[in-house]
Amino acid sequence: MTDKQRLINADKLIKWFAHSPDSDGFLEGSSCVNSFNSLTDAISSGLFDPDPPQQPDIQPGDRVRHKHSSFKYYGIGRVKEIAASGKRAYVEWPDYDRKKLLFGQPTPAYYLISKLQKVTGDTP
Repeated sequence: MTDKQRLINADKLIKWFAHSPDSDGFLEGSSCVNSFNSLTDAISSGLFDPDPPQQPDIQPGDRVRHKHSSFKYYGIGRVKEIAASGKRAYVEWPDYDRKKLLFGQPTPAYYLISKLQKVTGDTP
């Protein structure tokens, strides 16, 4: 088994248990019906939903780069502040590629933290 999380469609699983001839063996006897009801309740409650993606631990003062390829010439930026929502970071880009961005420097702005990659050490 791999460490990669497998995502399933909970509605399809419940439908399969309830309507597929292949699931008939699962529902024989009263204890199986109780197990089915427990399973569908657990699925419906979100018990088996995947964990939310982890946000990188980005703080003011951290060096970051943008993950999207259209921002590759921005280079390494510096986080100035985190928005109150915790989802965006205000970034200035002092080390942008001056040879590729001929029309001025990138505008300091708020960027989604999920689109930023923290740069550690002396990584260029």
